[in-house]
Amino acid sequence: MTTLLRDAFVSFGAEFGVQDEVELPLRCGGAGAEYEAARETVAIADGGDRGWLEMRGGDASDFLQRLLSSDLRRLAPGGCQRSAMLDAKGKWIADLVLFRWRDAA
Repeated sequence: MTTLLRDAFVSFGAEFGVQDEVELPLRCGGAGAEYEAARETVAIADGGDRGWLEMRGGDASDFLQRLLSSDLRRLAPGGCQRSAMLDAKGKWIADLVLFRWRDAA
């Protein structure tokens, strides 16, 4: 399986590898060129299997607090933190990066 960004990475001359049955770019021109691009212009990463979930509502924080390994009370508006979703026995289900939007004015 490929991702929607594959053609763009082919045009950048990327080398590909397969992870969890998904073809993902490994590198584009070497670490030095990639670092320079990230510093001077832009860097693009293709996570392949990553999705986006947005939750709203008065109970969203309480609900997530019960499902995730991190303390959401420590997540400041505009911040992010890593977390894990665990099952009832504490087994890993998924790793996550959580973002909290800045509160609307």
